[in-house]
Amino acid sequence: MNEHQAKIDESLWPALRWLGYGGWAPFAVLLLSAWQLGGLWTQALLIYAVAIVSFVGALSWAWALALPDLSADMRRRLLAWSVVPCLLACAAALLPSPTQWVALAAVYALTWFMDWRHNAALAWPQAWLRLRLQLSLGAIASLILAATWGL
Repeated sequence: MNEHQAKIDESLWPALRWLGYGGWAPFAVLLLSAWQLGGLWTQALLIYAVAIVSFVGALSWAWALALPDLSADMRRRLLAWSVVPCLLACAAALLPSPTQWVALAAVYALTWFMDWRHNAALAWPQAWLRLRLQLSLGAIASLILAATWGL
């Protein structure tokens, strides 16, 4: 077992799942609204996609601060990484459509990959990584559909 083993209280899993899947629901609602109505709904989807991947990146900041036994090097890497998803997502949002959607999907994929990679040091429960993967795939699918539908 890793010395930095991250533990999640079993009683929190239902809330984590509800909040996680609930956070994916706006992707679906905004995507369908943008497809049918365009305009502000498309902008709302873009803003939501940038906000969520920024939030997910910021989790690394929290881990760097919350896990007291991390090496200084790992703490610095997590802090540095924590701002990258936001910066990449903001840059992607400035691209023309459909490139912006594909670029945002790539940011989501990279963010999940980095969580998976950091797991070697953080040792998150497998259920956390599975949930993160499912939510990331849902977001990526929404963004690829936005690109495919020409939003």
